[in-house]
Amino acid sequence: MPPFFLIFRDILLLRRGPQDLPHSTQLLAAIAAACVVVQTVAASILVDQPTTTLLVSALFSVLLTMIALSVMLGLRRLRNRFVQAAIAMLGCNLLFTLIGIPVATFLPTKPTAPDQMPAISLLFAPLLLAFVIWQIAVNAHILRHSLDLPLWGGVAMVLLWVVIAAVLAGIAGSPAML
Repeated sequence: MPPFFLIFRDILLLRRGPQDLPHSTQLLAAIAAACVVVQTVAASILVDQPTTTLLVSALFSVLLTMIALSVMLGLRRLRNRFVQAAIAMLGCNLLFTLIGIPVATFLPTKPTAPDQMPAISLLFAPLLLAFVIWQIAVNAHILRHSLDLPLWGGVAMVLLWVVIAAVLAGIAGSPAML
């Protein structure tokens, strides 16, 4: 396995941080483009909306991630960490999207009452909850290293990020993709 993939594996396992990734704007552009494509495909599997709407939503999500990260790093006077932090955030979100597609296909696309949900959906609900907690932990880990914050600070930043992204997606009328 190439060392690059090993670094992402270790970030997902909370063993390494974004500082271990290469500082490459070309890699950032490639990961951002892959993130837009994969999020669009994943959203098209899960929701019934036009592909162009989903593409714009995925592009907005990636841009929002990079802008928010740039603002946070700028406020901490750590803007020199942007490329590696963005590669880590977008790369991990890309991997989480790829991992989450099989799990999400078992969930109903429209909210229903628990007694109307298929049994397989109820079985996958705890797995999905664990998956979301893992994603929050990884994003908090990345922000903690990038912003020189304590663990609770990284968790607080991720939770604030989720709330803001959900509000903005709701205003825009598109599915929230983090």
